[in-house]
Amino acid sequence: MQAKCEDGKITLPHGRSYRLLNVEHTGTMSLERLRHLRELVHDGAALLGEPPLSTPGLFERESADAALKEIVSELWGEAGELERPVGKGRVFRGMSANAALERLHILPDFQSQPRLSWIHRQDHASDSNRDIYFIASDSSTSQRYNCQFRIAGKVATLWNPLTAQ
Repeated sequence: MQAKCEDGKITLPHGRSYRLLNVEHTGTMSLERLRHLRELVHDGAALLGEPPLSTPGLFERESADAALKEIVSELWGEAGELERPVGKGRVFRGMSANAALERLHILPDFQSQPRLSWIHRQDHASDSNRDIYFIASDSSTSQRYNCQFRIAGKVATLWNPLTAQ
C-alpha cells in the first residue's frame, strides 16, 4: 500500500486524497496491511471498519495471529467503542460512513431537496482544479431542486450531458 497521511487526509500516489478510509474485509487481514493501517492512523488518518479476527494462511499462523491481536487491541481497543482516538487519528466501527464523516465534522459534498443521485470528481489534470458534479434525477417531469455543494469561491455552471451545452 502506497498511501500516506498528510494533514489528516489519506493521500494516494496519484494525488487523490480522502478524509476517511473505509476498510472492509472477510474477517482476515495480512499483518502488512494492518501495520500500514496502524501507521496511517497514528499519522492522523480516520479509519472506519470492524477489526479483523485472524491473518490469512497457515505460515507462522500462531505468531502472526498474536501480532494481529496486539495491533487490533491498539487500534480498536477492548471495550468495543464506536469511536477511539489513536495517535493523531481516529478509529470508528459499528456505524455508516456518513455517521463517521459527521463525527469528523465533514459536511456532505452535495445535498438536495428533493433527493438527487450524484457523483463528484475533482479534475486534477488541468490547471483549473475543477470540481465536477454529475447530478441526475429519476423524475420524468421538470422539477425545482434546492442544491447545496461543499465548495467555496467557485461559480457553478450547468451543462447538459446530451448536448454538451
